[in-house]
Amino acid sequence: MESLQRAITILGGQVHLAEALGVVQSAISGWLKRGKVPVKYCAAIERVTQNQVTRRQLCPDDWQDIWPELAESRSITPAAQAIQAPAAINSEALHTGQEVAHV
Repeated sequence: MESLQRAITILGGQVHLAEALGVVQSAISGWLKRGKVPVKYCAAIERVTQNQVTRRQLCPDDWQDIWPELAESRSITPAAQAIQAPAAINSEALHTGQEVAHV
């Protein structure tokens, strides 16, 4: 469970991850032993790790069956979107003749 271990590290330990998810530490320990995170906690782990650990990583064999909307969504990352957005705005401004302030 490399992805769960990464979430534990990001949050600073099993206790902190458990607190963030509203479960007891022994639940986290059990998930590690079983090698599977219950599906109902995967989105929360994705959220508390700020997408550093994703549902796809937590359920690599069946994520597309559980969350088909992820398979349909664009594979572009939020960081890439943030980089592309100013370029798109600047491009639009060039076509309309407007000036865009750079941040």
